[in-house]
Amino acid sequence: YLIDLCGSKAVLRAGYKTRHPDKIASQLLGKTRVAGAIQVAMEKRSERTQITQDMVLKELWTLVQGNISDILQWDETGPSLLPSANKDPGRYKCVKRLLVELVDKVKLLELLMKHLGMFPSSNHGTMEWKQFMQQ
Repeated sequence: YLIDLCGSKAVLRAGYKTRHPDKIASQLLGKTRVAGAIQVAMEKRSERTQITQDMVLKELWTLVQGNISDILQWDETGPSLLPSANKDPGRYKCVKRLLVELVDKVKLLELLMKHLGMFPSSNHGTMEWKQFMQQ
């Protein structure tokens, strides 16, 4: 389950032979013992990697707030770095390549929303962004 936080995939990886892994995942995740084991494993992983949820959320938020106009300007010759961009290397995080391909903010927001529990819990994080926006 810790690989991708997808209960259905975890059920299949665990060797269950079923056409409805989502139902088995829901049942398993609802068991106190299973939920407790997952929590302990997540805490151990956080200690081992020295990566906390706060660190991940702060980095995601930095990327979401990134604005290409904070570091680049355009003129008749094309894009160029603003002089102020050199003062804050964190601003470069919103740029994926020098070809000026921005990070996928929708995907980042989806990750934040999943973490913050903004998707219905009955779907265990399987609801797609489009489904969520239609609600």
